This record gives sequence, structure tokens and C-alpha cells, in this order.
Amino acid sequence: PWFFQWLARWRVTDWCRLGCTQTALAVPRDGTLWPDVLQINLPLSGVTWSEQERGPLTDRLFATHLEFRWRRAPWPWLPSAAGRAWWEYAGTDFLPRGPGGLIPEISAPASVAGCELVGPRWDLAFEYAETLHPLVLWYSNGSFTSGYAHEGWLLGHELGGAGERLSALARVRPHGADGSWYAEIGGSRTTWGDEGHTPARANERAVSMALGALRDGIPGPWRARVDWHRTEVLDASGGAHRRWWSAAVERRF
Repeated sequence: PWFFQWLARWRVTDWCRLGCTQTALAVPRDGTLWPDVLQINLPLSGVTWSEQERGPLTDRLFATHLEFRWRRAPWPWLPSAAGRAWWEYAGTDFLPRGPGGLIPEISAPASVAGCELVGPRWDLAFEYAETLHPLVLWYSNGSFTSGYAHEGWLLGHELGGAGERLSALARVRPHGADGSWYAEIGGSRTTWGDEGHTPARANERAVSMALGALRDGIPGPWRARVDWHRTEVLDASGGAHRRWWSAAVERRF
């Protein structure tokens, strides 16, 4: 399939940003996609249904973005030098409504929301992501049996379909930005599975710890990392558990 993507952003103020983006995989029913490029990237009302019978075979993801940024926050006990909060609201294809289908609406919505707080000596970050919908399994499409991928690269959120995740990260620089090293610890709780869409439900708990070098106040190329995972698959046979850990020394280029 051909892969298309466009992105538009608007810096409303110094502290607020808006944006929207669309990605699409498309193949022609016959001939070439060139006559359908405009329709693929800027679909009109009703295209989602009309393409089931004629025109290209497509799988679109559309998302809107909202981000707030600030400096010198008033709270005393949390990192307050700077921070940002974000929300991404996305959907598979479009579901027009209203008179004549003139009001666009995202179909099968999902969300990613988070907050990041930065200070001279320590940082905090939280994120919540969900791709749950009672009628649709995200990243699945009958037109592309290989999944939502392009030339071997997986597209979309790493959570995948029918998932929910809450994650957090804390980073410490004991000697501030002028120090030579930092340490961080992170954790996440993930659940997968939706009746009618997946063969079973699954849970995962993960913890990571890392120690790395600082260069001019930011993480340098070297880092040592340890990860621990515990997964649980819940099915009719009673389920299965698995635990594993990994350790690595990384050099980023």
C-alpha cells in the first residue's frame, strides 16, 4: 500500500498549541492511486462508506492535538521550572452526522493524555493511553492483512489495539544540570483485550531503572538500563503467567 501523512499545527499563544494530523494506507482496486490522492488525504462526507464499494481501499487515522506549556509553576513540592500537558484525541476514519452528514466526527475514538514536570534536579512524567472501543479493534483492517504497517515499520501507538495503559517516570539529577550523571525509574500498568475482538485478556506490569551520563544538562549517549516485566494472560483454560527481566548498556548515536 501507499502511505500518506499530513500534519498541521497552530501556535495559538506561547503556552497553547493545537494541531491535527492524518495518516492513511491505500491501495487501488484497479489501475493507479494518482486520481484518488486528494480523496485519500482530504476525504469528504460519506467517503468512508462509498469506498467500501468503489474507489481506493483505505485505512485512515485522524487525530487532533492539544498542548499546554508553562514556566515557573506555583506549586512548592513538585518540579516547577517548566512543564507541559498534552491530549491527543484520535479516531479510525470519519463518522459524519447532522443534516446531510455535514458535521464531521471522529469514528471509534481513542486518547492519549499526559503531563510532564521539569525541575533543576528532578523531573516527573505521567501518561494515560487507551485504544478501547466496543465496536472497533484499533489498527485492524480487512484490506491490509499484514496489519497497520508500512515497509516493516509499525504505525500508530505502541500500545496496539484494545489496550489501556497508565505509565509514570521519575528522573533525578543529584548535582543539578551541572552534574555528570542522572538516575531514573519508571513503571507502567497495561491491560489488553475486549470481548468479541481479542481471543483473551492480558495484563502487564513493568518497572525500569536506568543510570546515565549527563552532557550539558541533558542525557548523554551512554546509559545502563534494567527492565522487569510480569505478564498474565486470562483465557478459558485458566490463564498463564510469565516474568522476565533484561539488562542493557546503550550507546546512542
